[in-house]
Order: sequence, then C-alpha cells, then structure tokens
Amino acid sequence: MRIRRHTPPLPRSLPASGTTSSLAVITVLLAAFAVYFNSLFNGFVYDDSYQILKNPWIRDIGHIREIFSNSVWGFLGPSATSNYYRPVMHLIYMGTYHIFGPSAGGFHLVNVLFHAGASVMAFLVASRLFRETEAGPSVTSLAPPFVAALLFATHPVHTEAVTWIAGLPDVSFTFFCLLSLYWSGKPGAAYLLSVAAFFLAALCKETALTFPFLLVSYDFSFFKGIVQYTSYLRLFAAYLR
Repeated sequence: MRIRRHTPPLPRSLPASGTTSSLAVITVLLAAFAVYFNSLFNGFVYDDSYQILKNPWIRDIGHIREIFSNSVWGFLGPSATSNYYRPVMHLIYMGTYHIFGPSAGGFHLVNVLFHAGASVMAFLVASRLFRETEAGPSVTSLAPPFVAALLFATHPVHTEAVTWIAGLPDVSFTFFCLLSLYWSGKPGAAYLLSVAAFFLAALCKETALTFPFLLVSYDFSFFKGIVQYTSYLRLFAAYLR
C-alpha cells in the first residue's frame, strides 16, 4: 500500500508582524525628518514676516475670537480683505509661538513634523489598499506602501511647502485629510474622528473641501456593489455639513 504524505500548501506570502509594520513606520518617519532637517536652521522669508513677526493674533490667546471671525489676513486691519479662511493656521502658529517664541527654527520644526506625520499616514492609508482581505497584512503587501511612502516623504516637489513656514496650511491640511481617510469607513469613534480630522483640514486650507468627493470616489471604486447608494448619503452627510 502506498502512503501519500500530506504537504500543506505554502502561504502566498510571509505574514507581516507588528514589528515589521512598526519598523516601516519608523523608517518613513526618519526619512521624512532627515531630508528636511537642514530647514531647521533657516530663517523667516516672504510672507513669514507678516504671518509670524507682525501677527498680533498669535501672541495672545485672547485673539481666538478674532481668529475665527475674520479672514486669514484680518490681523492686518480692516483694509486687508481676503476670501481665505484658515483659523487653524493661526492656532498652530499661536501654539508654536508660545513654545518656541519668535524663533524661526521652531516654526520650521512644526512644518517638518506635519510632513513626517503625513508621510506616515500615506504609508498607513496605502497599506489598507494593498492589504490582503483574507490572510491579513504580509511582507509582500507592505512593500508597495512602504516604497510609496518613502517617495512621498523624500520627493523634492514638497520642498516649498515643508521648508517655507507660510506653507503650513499645505502640510497641515494634507496630514488631517490623510488621517480622515484612514479613519473613514470604520464604525463608532473612528467615524467621529474621521469627521473631526476633515473639519480641521478644512480650517487649515480651503483645498480640503474637495475631500468628501475624493472619499466618495474611493469608496465607490473599492467597495462597488457592497455599499448601497442610499448609504452614501448617510455615511458622508457629516462631511458635507
């Protein structure tokens, strides 16, 4: 009688441990910080002198009411009109000013940290796209998100937004939008956090208002046939208010 040995099928890919994901996150974080580390020694240029050095709003917490009731250039007086509304920008400047004072290095550090955070969020969001639905995350599925996040972290196209202090609205709204996208589609508190992150992004820069349409496109592309059309109205109603 011939005995047949049973050989279990080989896994399609090696499972990724929490350590592997953590190392990827740390590497992306360090890469984003390293390429812009030299910006910490730069000074104020162009709009920085107005938005930081000549901005009385960021020096006193008592100006929060003016920050939320005026346009972005309202601190220059009644003659300064603008259709930009970015109160969170002033709040971040205020917090930075109270920690570092009128030191350019502190403001540059905040920009770099936002960019590093956005790079990590790019990795986490991309990991969701490449994650295997049945077997869970694997080393193979983490490779494309890791490479994409490294490119995002080190690509020179971000230089102006990261190294220019006045570029804070760009790096901050990008971080909050990616954070909102990562938390979207999850039940309970995560959904509320996603809406809150989008709200902050919209108060950082007006470009964030396009995010709900991106979110609908994302869900429709990846979950077509799973989510009912009527569910979209309930799911995204909070983002459109």
